[in-house]
Amino acid sequence: TPILGPMVRMAALGPILSAPIFLLNMGKSFSDMYPSIDTFLAPFYVQQALIIDRVLFENGLSDHDDMFLTTFATVTCIGLCLTGVLLILATKFKMCNLGAYLPFPVMAGFFSTIGVLLWTLAFSVDTGKNFVHLLEGKEGGWLKVKPLLFQHSFSALTGVMMKLAGGWRGSLMPFMTMMTIPVAYLTLFVTGTTLEDARRSGWFWYDRDFNTTEETSNRTLPFGSIVGIIEGKVYWQAVWEAMPITLALALIYFIRCSLHAPALKKTADGILKIREEQESKELKKSLRSYSVRDNGDYYDYEEDDDDDDEYNQSKISSKPQPMSMSQVYTYYGMILSFSGLAGGSAALPSLGPSSTMTMLGSTGFSPQYGSVIILLLFYLTNFNLVGYIPKVTFSSLLVVTSMNMIEDWFFKSYSKIKEKGEWAVIPVIVVIAFVLGVLPSVFLGIAISTFIFVAAFQRSGVLKFIANGLTVHSTTERGVVDAEWLDEHGDLIQILVLQNYLFFGNAYSCYTVVELMFEDPPGVDIDALDFPLPPLPKYIVIDMTMTTGIDASAVDVFKDIVSLCYDKGCKVFISGLKSELKRSFMCGTVKPSMDKKSIFSALRWLPDMEAALARAEDKLLKYEYKQEAKENEREKRHTLRRSMSTFDEGFFSALKQIDI
Repeated sequence: TPILGPMVRMAALGPILSAPIFLLNMGKSFSDMYPSIDTFLAPFYVQQALIIDRVLFENGLSDHDDMFLTTFATVTCIGLCLTGVLLILATKFKMCNLGAYLPFPVMAGFFSTIGVLLWTLAFSVDTGKNFVHLLEGKEGGWLKVKPLLFQHSFSALTGVMMKLAGGWRGSLMPFMTMMTIPVAYLTLFVTGTTLEDARRSGWFWYDRDFNTTEETSNRTLPFGSIVGIIEGKVYWQAVWEAMPITLALALIYFIRCSLHAPALKKTADGILKIREEQESKELKKSLRSYSVRDNGDYYDYEEDDDDDDEYNQSKISSKPQPMSMSQVYTYYGMILSFSGLAGGSAALPSLGPSSTMTMLGSTGFSPQYGSVIILLLFYLTNFNLVGYIPKVTFSSLLVVTSMNMIEDWFFKSYSKIKEKGEWAVIPVIVVIAFVLGVLPSVFLGIAISTFIFVAAFQRSGVLKFIANGLTVHSTTERGVVDAEWLDEHGDLIQILVLQNYLFFGNAYSCYTVVELMFEDPPGVDIDALDFPLPPLPKYIVIDMTMTTGIDASAVDVFKDIVSLCYDKGCKVFISGLKSELKRSFMCGTVKPSMDKKSIFSALRWLPDMEAALARAEDKLLKYEYKQEAKENEREKRHTLRRSMSTFDEGFFSALKQIDI
């Protein structure tokens, strides 16, 4: 395709422009980064290109390559700039590690989807066909599909061999990647196939595939896309239709970067250990005692303390300078935004290859800048040399990357997740990404995250402690009679101690507990019970000292609790409210009232549980105990009057009680 050359040049702009900035700003803290194109975004780029190509074709603009490139650069720029802005904002709001806020199955589903998409991209590199269209039957019958699968099988087999070799010894990966080139030409020599025939069969690219016109070449220059936007070369309808996949790119790549930065630090620590081991071996060889033969005599040279001091001093001076994760995220955001504005692709420090290159002895800034210079030479020569490299070299690397992601996030997660029902979320997200699209799968993942969070948090419970006034007393000193009465009737006070964050998923359990206090056991004949049921509570103390927060739905639950208690003639004392919790209650119009017609007349706020218990006990003694004492005194007087009466007053006494 004639558009391949310009798009490859645009992709190369990312590491060419970003790598020097990474090395200059972060090189002293993270050695041997080898910034390179991040293949993680390749499936998103393909989806964006397909959408733009379709829209231009439907509007009769399929021959306007200049417009296609400018539009593609625009949507890529929007995606990378959004990612950069999210990373920078995350440092301000202390949400850098977004992965910590997502359930592991959802995050695994996202990255498993990318792994599968990378494999489909490897298939497209080998065959030039869309794998999804192949599954849908749009590529023809089995006779047409069979050659495509055969052609891709070589890349898949090579990728599997590279994966196995890399697991055994990581330093073999670069060697096996380079060996695909001589093996391909040896195969051509043995089979008697010419390079032209191999290109015609799709095993190599043509030189003309990387040709550029004057217009397309201008768009592949640094900030050439900005010039195209100014000249009005953007087809905004295509930008709008590609916006869903662009937003998905920004969100998922933000998660990717939030995980990449901590992994970079771990890789840098590992590289530092490798270099220390290498330097230690060299030091032992150079400073260990040895014998020198001179004129037939042997002289022993022992380790020199001055040499040790000099070595230790040089080691301290070359030690990486610490850099906070906030600084790393800021650099990531700025460099990604700069790369998008320049019209390039995303580039990040490589993790696995960095350790491999260090073990091979390729350390320091020179080889890293050297790789950028080599890429720049390819860029200046329009990547014509790529036409002599077999496609399997590139597609096998995509296969290896895909296998690593699928293994880490799909298969290994099965043993990592205890609840297999949660693991089932991963294949669901993968399937939804292919059926409905990547962005719907993102929203589905967020929804599933909410349900998983609610379920997990609800299992932890919000009811820390349940008791009554019989088991828990205030420290207020009481008289003997009052204390004995409270020991007998303390169950008129019910106590609930809450914990954690109260939200719509767990707050309703509080209402259920309070509601059961006023209900009779279902399906039980109360008269047939051999034991008395606890009395209906007069005061409910709800302590929220251990409560960290509350949402609007939970405030409505407390409104229902107060309303229920008001109807039952019960008072609610809430204690231990922080200022933030009070504001949340007041915003929900849940606050004490002196109006006896208001349901909130049954609500009172107390500073702590001790004060709430003391208030409840005082109220019981003042009203319930006095009422009981009055009834007992009236009963005594009535009994005395009957004992002194000459006729039966029972009938008149009953009528009087009815009138009362």
